[in-house]
Amino acid sequence: MVTIVKHEWHQCDVQYAIELDEDLLSEIYPDHDEDAITGMLKQIEEGDIDIEDVINDAWDNDVEIEWDHQQDNMWTMSKGGYEVTYELGDEDSWVEPTKDPEPTHKCTKCRWTGQSYNTLTQYLREDGTVIEDYYNSDEESDNTKDVCPMCDSDTELTEVGIQQEKERKEREARWEKEYAESLEGDPCYSCDKKVSQDELIEMSGQLICPHCGEGWVDMDSREDEVDISQRTKELEEALEELKREFESLSEDDEEDEDNEDGEEVQWPFPIDKPNELKPNAEWPFPNAIDVDEEEEFLEDLSVLQKPIEAEPEETLPNYPAGEYTIRVWGRTREIGVGAITKAQYDYWSSDDRSYGDLDDALNENFDYEENETPEDAQFTMPYYEYQDVKSIWGFDEDDTSMTITNQDGEEIYEGDVASFIQEAHGDSDSQYDVTEETDEMYPQYLGKGTFVVWTQGGKGNCIQTTITIEEGDEFDPRKFGYKTNDIEGSSIITRLVYEGEELDDEGMDNDNWRGQWSEFNVYENLE
Repeated sequence: MVTIVKHEWHQCDVQYAIELDEDLLSEIYPDHDEDAITGMLKQIEEGDIDIEDVINDAWDNDVEIEWDHQQDNMWTMSKGGYEVTYELGDEDSWVEPTKDPEPTHKCTKCRWTGQSYNTLTQYLREDGTVIEDYYNSDEESDNTKDVCPMCDSDTELTEVGIQQEKERKEREARWEKEYAESLEGDPCYSCDKKVSQDELIEMSGQLICPHCGEGWVDMDSREDEVDISQRTKELEEALEELKREFESLSEDDEEDEDNEDGEEVQWPFPIDKPNELKPNAEWPFPNAIDVDEEEEFLEDLSVLQKPIEAEPEETLPNYPAGEYTIRVWGRTREIGVGAITKAQYDYWSSDDRSYGDLDDALNENFDYEENETPEDAQFTMPYYEYQDVKSIWGFDEDDTSMTITNQDGEEIYEGDVASFIQEAHGDSDSQYDVTEETDEMYPQYLGKGTFVVWTQGGKGNCIQTTITIEEGDEFDPRKFGYKTNDIEGSSIITRLVYEGEELDDEGMDNDNWRGQWSEFNVYENLE
C-alpha cells in the first residue's frame, strides 16, 4: 500500500476593509487644514486621487491602518483555472487535526477546566484582599492570584499542570545553575586568568580581557588545547625510551664476536667479507659518540622541552615633530539615495523599460514625450539631486594607495591605508580601536517607501591632508585611523582620523580623478 498526495494550486483573495474618514485622513496629512482634508476626501470619492498613493503616504508618515478582515475568497474553487499535481507521500503526508491542549488548571468549586491564560488574574494587597478595578487604581499590588473565569473561585493544578510546573521549576533550576557557573568565569586564552562575562571590556565590537588587554576568545570557538603536564609527561617518557635504546646498543657493542680465525670482530662488519673488518672501525659512523657521553647527550635533549621564544614583532616607529602630508588615491564611489513616488517606481521598474532608460532619464537624456511617459512618473531633477535619504562619498578600503611625506619631502611610508594600520599595531587588538564603521547602506533596509539609488564610480586622487605635530610631541602611527561605511558588503573609507579628530581634505596638488562607471536602480520596500 502506498500513499498518493493530490495538490490543488488555488488563488485566494484575502479581503480587508476600512472606513477612511476625515480624522484618519488628517493623521496621514497632518500639514493639511480642515478645508483641504474635506476637499481631498471628496476627490478620493470621485476617483481623482489614487487610493494607493494615500496608503503609501500613510506608510511614509508612520500612520498605522487597522484593516478589518472580511473574507478569504478562493475564487478558483468556483471558477476553475487551477493546477492539479500528484506525488508519492508517506506517513507525514496525513495531517492530523490540531488537538486542544490538556487543561492545566481546574476550579475548586465548579467544573471549569482550562489553561493558565484562560484564568482571571486578581491583584492582591499585602493583607490578601483584592484590589478592585486594579488598572484604574493607584494602589500597588503585593501579589496576584489566578481565579476561575466562571465563578471567581480559586483554581488548582490538574495532573498535567503539576507535571508542567515540575518541568518549569527544573528548567529554572538548570538555567540558574548555568548562570551561576557563567559568573565564575572562564580562563583567558592569553593570560589564563579567570574572567566572568560581566568583567569583559567591549571596545569597537571586540571583547577584551581586563587583565592582559588581549582579545577574548569564546570557549566554544577555541581549538582543543593539549594539557601542558600531559605533554611534558609524554616527552619524558620518549626520552626514557631513547635512553634505553642507547643502553641496548652499547651492550651489543661490548659483546665480542669471533671470525673464522678466532679473531675479535667489531660491529658493524662487512656482511660479504667479515674477515676484512678492521678492529678500529668506528661505530656506527665517523662522528659517533662514546657511551660515556650519553648522559651529557640526554641533557642536551632537554632543550626540546623549553618553549621557543618568538622574536619581538616590529611595528612602525614614531616620527619627530613637524608637518606630515598624507595622500591617498584609488577607486572612489559617490552614492546617493533619494525618495521617489510610487508612480515613478512602477514605471521605471516595469519590464517594458529598456536597459539604460533609467540611466538616461536620471542624466536628463530621456525623451519623455516620445516615450509617452506619464507626467507623475517623470524625474524632475538630475540624479545628483536625489540624496535626501543618504549621501555617501568615499574610497574602497581594499583598493587604495597611500604615501606619507614629512616636511623635508622625505617619504616615510608607501603602501595602502589598511596595511598602514596593520604595520603600526602589529597583531595587537588596538588596531580595531582606530577603525570605526559609522553607517551602512542596504536598499532593502531603507525602510518603507520607494527609492532611487545611484552610484558614480571613478579612480584617481581621493584625499590629501596635513598633520602638524608640535615640538615636544611625535607623529604616532598608532593614533592614525579611519571611518568606514558598509555599502552592500563593501567597506568604503569616508574619513581619515588622527587622535580621534577627523582630518580635512585639502585637495590634491595634481588632481587626476576620472569617472569610470555609474549605476542607477529603483527599489520598493513594503516594510
